[in-house]
Amino acid sequence: MKRTLGAVLCFSLAATFALAKDAKVKPVKVDLAKLKPAVAEGWTGDFNAALQSWTFEKYTPGADDTNVPNRFYLDTFPSDRPKDVEGYAKKLQKDQTFQDYGSLFTAVAEKTKLAAGWLITGTQKYLDDAEDKGQPAFVLYREDLGVYCRGSVFVSEAVRAEAIEACKSLTP
Repeated sequence: MKRTLGAVLCFSLAATFALAKDAKVKPVKVDLAKLKPAVAEGWTGDFNAALQSWTFEKYTPGADDTNVPNRFYLDTFPSDRPKDVEGYAKKLQKDQTFQDYGSLFTAVAEKTKLAAGWLITGTQKYLDDAEDKGQPAFVLYREDLGVYCRGSVFVSEAVRAEAIEACKSLTP
C-alpha cells in the first residue's frame, strides 16, 4: 500500500485533533481549605474541616424586615455522580435523594458547557413544603479542580448570579 506524504499528514492531523477533542481535563489536586472563591460584597464563607466543605452565605433584607439567607456550597465532586451535564441535569429533575434530600429541580433553564466543566441553572423546590414555589438554583462543576458549587437558597436570580461568578473565579 502506497501512502503519500499528504495522506500521512492528513491522517496524523486528524488523529491529533481527535485526541485533543477526546482528551479529559486532569483535575489539579487542590487543598479545599485553601480554595476560596472571590465573592461579591456581603458574602462570608466558613470552611468545615470535618466535612471538607465550604458554606458561603449572604443575608439580604426580606419583605418583613428580617434577614433572608442566600447560600451556596463548595465541595469535592463526588465520584458516584454523573460528570456529564445531561446526566447530572436528569438526576436533578428525577431523583429527590440525589443532591439535596427531598428536593428536585422543577425546571432546568440552562445547561452550559464551560472551558473546564459545566453549569446548570434552574428552579429547585423542596417537596415537603406545599407552599414552596421554588427558588433559583445552580450547580457548577469544575472538572479542572475536581470540585463543584451548588446552591438553591437565593432570594433572586441576581444573587444567584453572584454565587455563580464566585465559583467561576476559583483558581488552583
